[in-house]
Amino acid sequence: MTAPIVTAATAVTTDLVSAVPPGAAGLPTPCGDWDVAALTAHLRQDVAALDLIGHGRDIPAGHWTWPATATTLSDDWSMPEGVVDVGGMTMPAEQAVTMLVSDVVLHGWDLARALGKAVGWPAEAVRTTLDFVVATAEQGRSMGLYAPAVPVPPTAPQLDQVLGLSGRDPSWEPGDGAPGPA
Repeated sequence: MTAPIVTAATAVTTDLVSAVPPGAAGLPTPCGDWDVAALTAHLRQDVAALDLIGHGRDIPAGHWTWPATATTLSDDWSMPEGVVDVGGMTMPAEQAVTMLVSDVVLHGWDLARALGKAVGWPAEAVRTTLDFVVATAEQGRSMGLYAPAVPVPPTAPQLDQVLGLSGRDPSWEPGDGAPGPA
């Protein structure tokens, strides 16, 4: 994945976060028990984490418990190299970026569906997310990060495939409830 793809994928989702209308905070999402307010807070944390590692900094252990206000990546964001600390766990920087971009795409879709908006992410970001979820699906399910897979046709678009594999129903509509993962 390249820095332009990361920034483009993140921009799609941060545009959604910035466009959440007043009064939408309590709306349900396809993401487990998270409403729009919880989901947007998590997406801001994802963007803040990406911004940190894109500037050569580690993600502090308490990062995921702090309120984050980041809504975009900095203009000087760049692909990190080497190893980064992600809240007390070290991993290759490229893997951390892949994990966070995948989260931004998946939860960005959750937010878009909750708001009734149609959006699209760069094909490379969707493909990277699909590869990441394929590689982590069973572990993610055992950790409660993904719900059981939702069957989708093998000819379905890649985004629908990754949604199904992560336990999301690509046809979810507001009012369907929230059976998906957190």
